[in-house]
Amino acid sequence: DQTDPTVGAGSDEIRNVAFALSGTSSDATAGIESNEWTKASGPGTVTFTDSSVLTTNVSMSADGVYKLALEAIDSAGNNNTDTMQVVWDQTDPTVEAGNDTIINAQMTLNGSASDATAGIESTEWTKASGPGTVTFGDSSLVNSTAQMSADGVYLLKLTATDSATNSTYDSVQVTWDGTVPTVTLSTAEPDPTNSSPFTVTLAFSEAVTGVNSADVSVGNGSAGVFDTVSADTYTVEIT
Repeated sequence: DQTDPTVGAGSDEIRNVAFALSGTSSDATAGIESNEWTKASGPGTVTFTDSSVLTTNVSMSADGVYKLALEAIDSAGNNNTDTMQVVWDQTDPTVEAGNDTIINAQMTLNGSASDATAGIESTEWTKASGPGTVTFGDSSLVNSTAQMSADGVYLLKLTATDSATNSTYDSVQVTWDGTVPTVTLSTAEPDPTNSSPFTVTLAFSEAVTGVNSADVSVGNGSAGVFDTVSADTYTVEIT
């Protein structure tokens, strides 16, 4: 027998827990004398349950790319080797759902996901909490869109799964407010009055920002000093 054995180390794998190798070896003439699994390359330690068994279990001590070699020797001393690759990844992906926001119209989601070892297999946006329905443009894209059916505070979750099945998520808070605030004007002055200036109170139905005296229209007069009482209440002097 001068012919080397036939050896198959099996298909390449992406794993995050110990698994069974699927090696094969055969020799039609002299028969197989021995098989042996070894680490050919890789960043960490490779532990075989029994390196002489074709279908032994194997695990790695550190994330990275490994080459495993299966050598078979026949009873005539001929040998042959085959290799297979294992991407070992026990680390969760990195996920960012973006910054919290307050909005009143369809928004763009600015998520991101990465995995240095196995790569990202899938991403998915879901509603974690909130009073209404959330409609995503495409929930599988990190940069998608979202729109809510009712005012309120929502928590949106971006989940990423890598090719080794490690999974993690990040969340973003969206305050959805599609309701236009109302305002009530009041003053302690009688009607009519000859006081000048006199104070008018602006009471909004919710907290507002960016309001100033230029937003107050006065017939036969003008708006002067503008003060903030609270997030939803302001005063202006009318002359």
